[in-house]
Amino acid sequence: MRLGVLLMVLVLTGLCSLLVGDWPLAPAEIWQGLMTGHPQISEVILQIRLPRMVLALLMGMALGGAGAALQALFQNPLADPGVLGVSGVAAFAAALGISAGAAGLWAIGGYAVLGAAIGGLVLVLAASVARQTVTLVLFGAGLASLAGSGTALVFNLSPTPVTTAEMMNWLMGSVAHRDWRHVGVMAVGASVGLGILMALRRPLDMLRLGEETATSLGVQVRLVRLWVIAGVSILSGLAVAVAGVVGFVGLAAPHVVRGLVRPPERQIMPMAALMGGGLTVMADLGVRLIPTDAELKLGVITALLGAPILMVIALRYREVRP
Repeated sequence: MRLGVLLMVLVLTGLCSLLVGDWPLAPAEIWQGLMTGHPQISEVILQIRLPRMVLALLMGMALGGAGAALQALFQNPLADPGVLGVSGVAAFAAALGISAGAAGLWAIGGYAVLGAAIGGLVLVLAASVARQTVTLVLFGAGLASLAGSGTALVFNLSPTPVTTAEMMNWLMGSVAHRDWRHVGVMAVGASVGLGILMALRRPLDMLRLGEETATSLGVQVRLVRLWVIAGVSILSGLAVAVAGVVGFVGLAAPHVVRGLVRPPERQIMPMAALMGGGLTVMADLGVRLIPTDAELKLGVITALLGAPILMVIALRYREVRP
């Protein structure tokens, strides 16, 4: 029942996303235009709004699932690819690639995935020595700050103003002006990354009992960590590659799921993925509804909404259990 309601909300949000834009369309107009092959309506729906909506959905699902997996792995309610620096390192690597002349989705995406993998492995090493989860969060915040400083340095040393503007525009995060090629890459990456994480739900549930107990039950903790980081790196790296930095979705989605539907722990990851997709589509819908001269960036909206959520969660979990 909970899953059915969530899917219904996703469908309604997706349909609203198809209706809103510079040229508002009624559902009847869309249906009639597609059935009759109206060239303008078909172009707007099939080549502009539909790929934009599907990409936002897939990217949100990737970030929501990655956030839930990291929270389960580190047993930390503040864990998220952005908060812990994984997305920041991916953005830094992609900015380096753009500055070095990388062009095209695959080239920039390769840099972003590599950066996410490096950031994830650094987190794994930090988690192996950190005695308290708060220490890990602080370390992740430092990693994110370091990655942000590195990105700013790349901007400062950029060879041309055009390159700087390109990096800045891309790093603010957006699913506008994307096509089915971006959707295809994100679909493959989301399938692989979420497939890895979904396969690890049982050992991640066991880790809630503590590493020693999980090990006694047959869980290979180090191997699970590596596979989780691999899945998160694929998801966050490709999300950064196709749409730039869209933060706080991975943090908010699992908490919204727990607060609204309170599913069993084993269902949190798939439902957080769906919730992340819905939140991202809603945020992109808000981007188009807010009356501004220039369209706002998706990453700006998610940051404005997500930062207060982070502060509320931090106050709620004043004493985080390791």
